[in-house]
Amino acid sequence: MVRKYDFGVKPGTPEYFKEYRKHRKKEIAEYNSKTYLQRGLLYYRRKKIRAIQILGSCCFACGIKYDGSNAAIFAFHHYHFGTKNETLEIGDRSLATLPEPEMIEEVHKCALLCENCHRMVHYYLAN
Repeated sequence: MVRKYDFGVKPGTPEYFKEYRKHRKKEIAEYNSKTYLQRGLLYYRRKKIRAIQILGSCCFACGIKYDGSNAAIFAFHHYHFGTKNETLEIGDRSLATLPEPEMIEEVHKCALLCENCHRMVHYYLAN
């Protein structure tokens, strides 16, 4: 019987797994990067959904509802810019990057808006 991966060492031994990893390094790295990325995205999506649910699951301005699959269309608008957590003003930080207790505290300073209404609010604030 010819094995797919015959490295000249007994299968199941530490040496075999070392050779296996060495020969499949690229595939293993690709798999790991995809899995880590997916786990990270799921973590932040769950936190965003939790924040949406805390604020009532619908846009404050137009009333569009969160239906379980449209979390991407919602944004969090701070009522008063001065009360915004300082760490959120650095780069691309979002509410989901905060620890759970801080995120909940910050969410209560926000209005839940769909992206369209959020842009309109900022447009009218700027003009």
